[in-house]
Amino acid sequence: MKTTSSLIHGLLVCGIALATVSTLSAQTRTEVAKVIRVRGAARYMVAGGGWQDIHVGTTLEPGSVIQSDMEGSAYVDVLLGKGAEGFPAYGAAIGPNPFSSFPGAGPGGGYTATTKETVVRVFSNTVLGLDKLQVTETGAAMVTDTELDLRQGHIAANVKKLSAGSDFRIRYPEGVARIHGSILDMLVGKAETPGQGQVTFGMALGTGEITYKGTGYTVPPGYEFVSGPPPAVIPMPGKQQGDLLALAYAILPGLAPITHLPVPGQTEVFFVTGTSGPPPKPGIRPE
Repeated sequence: MKTTSSLIHGLLVCGIALATVSTLSAQTRTEVAKVIRVRGAARYMVAGGGWQDIHVGTTLEPGSVIQSDMEGSAYVDVLLGKGAEGFPAYGAAIGPNPFSSFPGAGPGGGYTATTKETVVRVFSNTVLGLDKLQVTETGAAMVTDTELDLRQGHIAANVKKLSAGSDFRIRYPEGVARIHGSILDMLVGKAETPGQGQVTFGMALGTGEITYKGTGYTVPPGYEFVSGPPPAVIPMPGKQQGDLLALAYAILPGLAPITHLPVPGQTEVFFVTGTSGPPPKPGIRPE
């Protein structure tokens, strides 16, 4: 009887130890975003608070909403998650220009992100929510869970390579888009009638998926979804794709040049982040 009791006690101790190890090996934390470039005016608001001006170095926590100026050349570049913690906060005393010591800093400050970081450009007249910035360290990999809310306007992003189990999604009034890592462009037009705004979602490199009013579409590299009518996935115009890739190179120097784009027949030299293999066929994604 004593032997049995000792055995049960030992099994319980082992079980507790294993559960502790499992908890320690899979730790989840919430990350922040940092503003690394600003042109023109912009502001942000945290749930329950008022509007505040955006500056280079502003920290944006999940739940923040960004609103950019209506002036056409205005934009805000936001560094998401890992890497943002090490960027100085707005007002940090590092010299006459707090951000002049950082590579790529201009008169108004700036930062050169690496190809292992995700940067989102918020263009003019845009409202973007940062709903979720979460990472789980499993011991073998870092699994990220990122959710943005594009309420209106235009964004572009270079999304770092995602590990297995990671999710990067952009919600918008008519559905949700998911990205598997690379260079994207998304526009949600302002609608006079709810649900009637123009929506485009393009992938210069990498593959994405978008659900529009209940129907799913696959968007391979070099293609874009347009809400129509009728909704369709079509080749992205060469100039648009080139401009998007050039933008990615501007915010993430170090991307390797290639001699072709994913759409056959285009031979201009732009930039790639390591996408390889044949692209999937565009069209409606099976549910």
